[in-house]
Amino acid sequence: MHWSNLVAARKELGLIHRKFRDDPIPESPSNERWETFLVQIQSANIPEYEDKSKAERARWEKLFRNNVMQRIDQALRRLRDVIVTAERLFENSDWRRPLRN
Repeated sequence: MHWSNLVAARKELGLIHRKFRDDPIPESPSNERWETFLVQIQSANIPEYEDKSKAERARWEKLFRNNVMQRIDQALRRLRDVIVTAERLFENSDWRRPLRN
């Protein structure tokens, strides 16, 4: 890889990720600081965090679905109560009576 390409790639990384914007310096001939970052990334155990993230997302999605289902069920029960009340009122009213005298 040509030196200017390496510097450009380091600068691009800095544009994408704030941590790499100024430190390490993209034009630095030493690769030591970049190696340090690489070791930190490799030792971060990212697959473990991904697995935890997937499990947590599934848990929250299930909680959300359950909450939504409970609210729908409550709304349907209230609607059923309104319908039953309306039917009783209709049955007990003299609906055949003309609206105007």
